[in-house]
Amino acid sequence: MAYFESDRCSVTAQLHDMVIESVVEAFEPMGFLEVLPAEAFVPYDERMNRVRVEIMVETPFQGEMRLIIPKEVGMEITTNLYSYDRGQVTENMLNDMLREILNVIAGRLVARIVPPEIPFTIGLPEVGKKSFDDKNTPSSTFHFHLEQNPFWVVLLGEGFFSASK
Repeated sequence: MAYFESDRCSVTAQLHDMVIESVVEAFEPMGFLEVLPAEAFVPYDERMNRVRVEIMVETPFQGEMRLIIPKEVGMEITTNLYSYDRGQVTENMLNDMLREILNVIAGRLVARIVPPEIPFTIGLPEVGKKSFDDKNTPSSTFHFHLEQNPFWVVLLGEGFFSASK
């Protein structure tokens, strides 16, 4: 079985593909922008003006998924989605749109991981401000570009990695 090394967990090729598909399917119809997996590691700068959205997977396994995106990129997606001028987009609109995108990504990913006959539960997405990285939690970071701008999706918790094998 092939693995992709990313952060503190080995990711199977199957999980890697499921994450890519889930992210692309969630972003493209909502933001009308092309999302591509990054071809190489994209460094993250904690000082970046960014929005961090997180959602918990509660059953049949436990884990957390995070979307970390530069605020300017989120504003561009929100502007496209609502067909507003940039000045019309509020912080609440930005946060609501990013929570919805992460909710869709998480739902699509968990539905791919668990067999169709097993129900799953995910929590409500929240905008968070904690640091990007939790050093003691098994995690894997997936790097993407949206119209040449980087963003990251992070899976945290052993549940994602054991459930997808």
